[in-house]
Amino acid sequence: VDEVSRDLNMAQQPFNAILVRLYFDGSDEIAWHTDGRTFLGSTPTIASLSFGANATFQMRRMTNVWPSVDGSSGDGIDRSTPQSNFVVGDGDML
Repeated sequence: VDEVSRDLNMAQQPFNAILVRLYFDGSDEIAWHTDGRTFLGSTPTIASLSFGANATFQMRRMTNVWPSVDGSSGDGIDRSTPQSNFVVGDGDML
């Protein structure tokens, strides 16, 4: 992680983690989840490195991580902000 952060000149905000994902075909997916966990620090910066087939990488803004850190109910998804979709291919990093 440190080497990739350094090579990409990420000195101001280095990666906390790197997800490496192999997509066998366009139907592969990772279930919705949040990266807002305490072990990743206060500002998680996670790289996602894709290999294999093209796939759609989807992101949506969270207003509160699940389970809700403030004790409120709901899923924490900010539905006022549009979902972002990125097509990733072999060797792409987000």
